[in-house]
Amino acid sequence: MAVEVRRSRCDCGGVLDLPVLVPPGRQSGQRFPLPLTWLSDQAVAVSDLGVGVTPLLRWPGADEVWLKCDHLQPTGSFKDRGAHLLAALAWQLGAAEVVVDSSGNAAAALAAHAARAGLRCRVFVPGGTSPNKVRQITAYGAVLSEVPGAREAATAAAGDYATRTGALHASHALNPFFLEGTKAWVYEVLAERPDTETLVLPVGSGSLLLGVLRGLQELRAAGWLDRTPRLLLAQAAGYSPLAPDDRQSAAVDNGESAEAARPLAEGIAISRPARLDQMRSRFSDYDIRVSVVGRSEIIAAQQELAGSGFYVEPTSAAAWAAWRQGSAPPGPAVVALTGHGLKAA
Repeated sequence: MAVEVRRSRCDCGGVLDLPVLVPPGRQSGQRFPLPLTWLSDQAVAVSDLGVGVTPLLRWPGADEVWLKCDHLQPTGSFKDRGAHLLAALAWQLGAAEVVVDSSGNAAAALAAHAARAGLRCRVFVPGGTSPNKVRQITAYGAVLSEVPGAREAATAAAGDYATRTGALHASHALNPFFLEGTKAWVYEVLAERPDTETLVLPVGSGSLLLGVLRGLQELRAAGWLDRTPRLLLAQAAGYSPLAPDDRQSAAVDNGESAEAARPLAEGIAISRPARLDQMRSRFSDYDIRVSVVGRSEIIAAQQELAGSGFYVEPTSAAAWAAWRQGSAPPGPAVVALTGHGLKAA
């Protein structure tokens, strides 16, 4: 099937999606399936930096809580999963250059995988992006521009650049191939822990959430799931468009609103993600709850994780903060650790 992937939006102005790839049906004795993609094996190999199965480690003293350690991916974040496939897509299409907008992790991942595939990379980041992430991005040879204003201004700048130059807009928020990479997260979790009842994810642009939902949709269609895990979503105070109004107001009443202008968890500091309507539409199909976490809660969660050997950035700690709030039901749970702490120093 031919898929138009060089543009980042539909003619209607909406986001693009790919048809679902259903894995082989479940049979007795068969191993858990690997996620399918729309790309050739050669393209995937050209951009490979060793993205693969990350450790799933039990939280000390809690037999039913596990941490998915994607901060140990090649560039230090879960974004390597999607960036790998976007670089493979660009190579398969014969593109010479990719352009990406990001608060840091997606740009670093794209820059690394583009370098591996021999592609030029242009990056637009919001002003105030972590200096460590900026150094990482430029170390891979990407050309970087800081864009004043909100996170969305970087997205607009990247789109304009792609239109003017013909570069492939490799947006982790817009390009549907990114979700083909992030869906592998839930395949890995359920292959190792099929009894998982709750998945805890930080949510900003929604690339991990929508990838996980895509993976669950595929596994349900193929008959691999005896039950569908519920999801607990962590959003930062001041940046919680998925949360009910009363929870947003509660965060403001607790004094978090004054700090929202200086977001600690920059990876999820997105007020109006491009796929917001798509995320909201999935709430009726799954058991999804949203937890709004403030600056002090994120700092406490980050310190607690580090005290047990898990040094992650604040965006990752937001997921653990959501778990610590006690808003998830009891039962086996997996919490996503999405980015390394060295990135945010």
